[in-house]
Amino acid sequence: MDVLSHVVTIIAFILALLCGWFAITSLVEKERRAAILAALFALLFLGFAVAWYYYSFQSKEILSLVLTSLLGLALILLSFPYRLAQHQPRYRSVRIDERNIPFSRYFIHPDRKEEYYRRNPNNKERDEQTNRLPGLLSEKSRFYHPIAFASADSTEKLLDKFKFENDGNVASVKTDVNPRVLQEYIRNWSIRMNSTGTGFCLL
Repeated sequence: MDVLSHVVTIIAFILALLCGWFAITSLVEKERRAAILAALFALLFLGFAVAWYYYSFQSKEILSLVLTSLLGLALILLSFPYRLAQHQPRYRSVRIDERNIPFSRYFIHPDRKEEYYRRNPNNKERDEQTNRLPGLLSEKSRFYHPIAFASADSTEKLLDKFKFENDGNVASVKTDVNPRVLQEYIRNWSIRMNSTGTGFCLL
């Protein structure tokens, strides 16, 4: 077997190992579909590597040259720092009015609805169709599940309570707290509340 045939075999074997590693990682992350697909690709590449190594045919050298050339071309193209963003605007040319977002329209005060729909008649029919549907946590909704919906409802109520606690005037007396101590306190409290991960960033 010539050098190029060895190269194709090694590349196929490396791809099989990478797919196998991806399958194991997906299993750990409980991504079953991704794990199955990765395992199938791993078997495919492994079978190709074994067949290529042991099976000889007339045009094997030529095909090895073609496959190696295609891989080299792909690596060269991937290494070029081409920026598609250069041909795109850096900002939106049309500004978005957040009052027209469906969630905002849902919470329009009754006294202002008539004025709003007079200025935006295209939204009225769609909003009326949406408002006729059962609520997001309604027992009549399509995917109603008593336990899951009760949990979501409790979380929403808890967030509403926190919102009113956080709104208001800034405290007149400022307490100096070491940021690392505060981070550790929040992280430990999150673990007690069954959080799977807690992170911090600059504000």
